[in-house]
Amino acid sequence: MDLRNAVAKVLGVTWDVQYGAFPTVIRGVLNGKYDVGQANFGATKARERVVDFATYLSDGQSFLGAKDIKIDKATTLTDLCGYNVATSSGSTFQQILTNGASACAAAGKSPYQVQYFSDTAPIFLGLANGKVDIYFGPTLSLKYTAARIPGTKYLGQISTRPVGLVRHIRV
Repeated sequence: MDLRNAVAKVLGVTWDVQYGAFPTVIRGVLNGKYDVGQANFGATKARERVVDFATYLSDGQSFLGAKDIKIDKATTLTDLCGYNVATSSGSTFQQILTNGASACAAAGKSPYQVQYFSDTAPIFLGLANGKVDIYFGPTLSLKYTAARIPGTKYLGQISTRPVGLVRHIRV
């Protein structure tokens, strides 16, 4: 919200703020429902083909574990083998997990099972009640969470990428 307000002040505009689920925001920008989209949008090559990015930070993709899981470090997808992993639907996190789904089999290990959510509340509930072992999400948020939510531990980062606001490419 603070970033959005600062951008509006610099541009001399006011926002008509509307909220949408993460997987629907870029589609909303593309179909004209929204002029600009703001969320934790990683600047991927696929997204850059359809929207412009105004990047404002570099954030990573990291793992947050329930305190009782056996591992204390996760920095590769094979570290997730055999665990129940939760992430946001429609995100770069989902793409990474989908693209790496064969990594466990290639390493001779049991696959990870993925659950997708449109909100983080059920993920945190799952970490607390044992239905989720590991949350795959944005590094800055997960480090903050691990420092403040009992029963969780930061496990490590797998990669980084620029994050930004999106707007439709007008041709």
